[in-house]
Amino acid sequence: MAVATDNGNGASSKVNSYALSGGNLDPLFIANSDSPTASLVSVLFSGHNFIRWSRSVKRALIAKNKDGFITGVLVKPDENHKDFSRWKRADYMVVS
Repeated sequence: MAVATDNGNGASSKVNSYALSGGNLDPLFIANSDSPTASLVSVLFSGHNFIRWSRSVKRALIAKNKDGFITGVLVKPDENHKDFSRWKRADYMVVS
């Protein structure tokens, strides 16, 4: 469900209500099962298997709704933005 929100400059935009509530459709959501020490994929990159490895990584990130971090869709907010700490935590989870 989408809801209208005020973006601060008088204009409103539609935002998914899951993102507002921190639900699992929010790309900044960190699930209890997410751990920086857990392996994202079972395929190890060897230098010769890039296509297979990258396909596995992309699928895993899409399944966790984190692909925006590597595609550039989910950009880093300013450090004083209210979502910066959430973005930073999720970004660290993706790159770890």
